[in-house]
Amino acid sequence: MGHTPTFTNVVSRCNGKVIIIDTGISHAYGGVLSGLSITYSLSPATPEPMAKHQQRWVETEKVAAVYEQTTKVLVEETRELVGDYGVY
Repeated sequence: MGHTPTFTNVVSRCNGKVIIIDTGISHAYGGVLSGLSITYSLSPATPEPMAKHQQRWVETEKVAAVYEQTTKVLVEETRELVGDYGVY
């Protein structure tokens, strides 16, 4: 996918499925200093162990644009999964 720098901020499109992070941070472009933070977690939804195929989990994904002075959450989704995704 081609891209064009935005120079001012990280941009989220298509409901967070496309993140445009080229802000031209090189001195040649003079854009804003920025980065992308992707945090993922998977934790048991039930405190007691169940049969592996019935285990319930909470999955959380958070994508944020990080700037010198602030952080802006672009996408944050939580969903429940059922199955054998790990060990207690």
